[in-house]
Amino acid sequence: IVAAALEVDPDDFNAIVWQAELLLQQDELEESLSWLRRARAADPDDIHVQNLSIRAMLNALRKDFSTNVGLLPELEKLIDRPADGVELRKLQVRAALESGDQQQAMRRLIELSRLVTDDPTLATLGKLRADDPARQVALDHWLSARVAETHAAADESTRVAIQAAVATHLQSSASATTARIKRLLIHFKGLEAAQPLVQTLLDRYLQDGDYLAMERLILSAAGATVGTPDRLSPAQLTGLIEAYARGGLMKDALALWTQIPAGDRPDGLAAQLGLSDAEVGSLDSPAAVQPWGSQVSVDLPQEAIRIRGNVMGRPMVGKTKRMIGRSFNGWRVISDINNPLGLRDPLGTFYPIPLDGRKEDSARQAVFSGGLMVAMLPGELVGINLFEATKGQVDPVIWRRSWRSDGGSGVKPKSDATAFGDQIYRYFINGTNGENAAAELVLGPIIGDSFYVLQGGELIAYDAMTAEPRWRNLETPGGGEIVSDGDVVAIVSPAAGKVVRYDCRDGRRLSEQPFEPYQIWASTDAAVLAYRDLSETSRELVLLDPLEGTPILRHVFDGLSNERRVFGRVVEGTHVVTLAATGELLIWDIEAGRQVSDLKLDPIPNLRGLQVLAREDELVILPNTGETSEDRTAVALHTQSGQDHVRVDGSVIAVRLATGEKAWQVPLGSDPWGCTLTQASGSPL
Repeated sequence: IVAAALEVDPDDFNAIVWQAELLLQQDELEESLSWLRRARAADPDDIHVQNLSIRAMLNALRKDFSTNVGLLPELEKLIDRPADGVELRKLQVRAALESGDQQQAMRRLIELSRLVTDDPTLATLGKLRADDPARQVALDHWLSARVAETHAAADESTRVAIQAAVATHLQSSASATTARIKRLLIHFKGLEAAQPLVQTLLDRYLQDGDYLAMERLILSAAGATVGTPDRLSPAQLTGLIEAYARGGLMKDALALWTQIPAGDRPDGLAAQLGLSDAEVGSLDSPAAVQPWGSQVSVDLPQEAIRIRGNVMGRPMVGKTKRMIGRSFNGWRVISDINNPLGLRDPLGTFYPIPLDGRKEDSARQAVFSGGLMVAMLPGELVGINLFEATKGQVDPVIWRRSWRSDGGSGVKPKSDATAFGDQIYRYFINGTNGENAAAELVLGPIIGDSFYVLQGGELIAYDAMTAEPRWRNLETPGGGEIVSDGDVVAIVSPAAGKVVRYDCRDGRRLSEQPFEPYQIWASTDAAVLAYRDLSETSRELVLLDPLEGTPILRHVFDGLSNERRVFGRVVEGTHVVTLAATGELLIWDIEAGRQVSDLKLDPIPNLRGLQVLAREDELVILPNTGETSEDRTAVALHTQSGQDHVRVDGSVIAVRLATGEKAWQVPLGSDPWGCTLTQASGSPL
């Protein structure tokens, strides 16, 4: 019909448009565009023809960008809808970057930023172009990644011009809403030109007493955690100290204080932290630990001590996967028959966290990072504001993100024993879908204002303050451990034998490299603790930086046999302790990447197991030999063993974490003793 109409009248407008549509449906884009140009020449104001032209040009650019890049100027003249404008700007950014014109790329990025901030509905999570079907990314974070890419590719003089252009774009936003400023800071994160807006937001948060928002804003600008202060500038350090001091996290405030050289400390900072000159001196030059004498005087407070809560029934103590920061060392995530989630401090005080839902949903594990905790419950992830969790005045739950489908049974743990006798817990989401009955869930690190989760083979970056997804990538090796340095996030997969690296900003898959045949025991934010048998009598233990592909610490255990075994425990996600039957005691701080101790104790020929308790500034070593008293006439004594309560034999030994020296040792004799592993870390042992 169309061909007949054109044969009768080659200038039939409707027939020309129909022909262009048919060719567009057949993906004959070049020919379709030729007919559409004829139609636009005949009627430049026809909206339908303009929309068809836009669709054909966008399809051509997506199909073969380099060949069709010349369409961009023509396309720009046609586009007037914001959604099409976003697509156009993204393509223009790509063209500028591929041609090496960083200033033009930044101009287009600024235009895109203006579009998105004027219409926030545009910044939704969406699929990318056809050559990357496994990834989805929110537009804000795609833009942030391109800003960083553009700045990194520029030379020094071009960077100056880029900073000036961004400063001009942002200078009128100082009085904008908090939501608008937050979006702009996502776009231009880390640029010096954005610092005035960072300070504007910090001032607002300080006035509102929102110390968690202050903390996350400062850390996100540097892709840092409270455990990586070397990534922070002096101004960022002092801002973080102020947030911790005002928010009550004094141990973290004081730890960061020591990172600032005395000459660089702002005037009044000590007074702001409530420190006297003597206290400042003691922080700068800490005195050696003084041993206790034969007599000790104890002063007990006479006023009534307020108890925040009581644990009802047998408590369930969750696993601490990571502990970043100082203020919550010794705290545990805990639940009882009435509270699916709560916190217990080192003295045993219970702080319930109000949650609506099933009482049996006890916490499985938690990641602590400064003033934020992410807890894994069977049916959901929960974000907790630790600045508020102990005050009882404001609800500390800042978000809840469920993954339990209808009829699903939530997260179930599965344990496997390591070669050192420690139990590793992995978590799986159980559902009713027969094709995917169990998917592994891995809770990764909290870096800046993002945290990472590997869920059923999908790597997802979430906003740490809202739990909204920032990006997701389906092209993963499946299971493994997640590590990140703030710029790159990686999955370390022993099963796949590789380390796959992704851009923290938008989830782009950057590279992959082989991973040697190690078994992973534990992970920190940026390292993995792994081991492998070198022979029947030799085993290697190594702390690896998988992002750099280099070992941080390494130890080889030789002469192993059934009679000469070595046992080990990972403690609170921060330390690993191994004890060999020969008496070799090895302690690593896996968070800091340093060896704490390599003591030689008396041999323990019948060593059958090891437990370790963290007690403030010490680790208490609890060996188990299973030996019974040789006195057959004595009344038989038994100690119950299980997940929470274990048998202890021989001697209890404490090691100071600061020096690696043995603090004390108490022989237990030949009678069986037991110890409860879940007891509060500050209570009498």
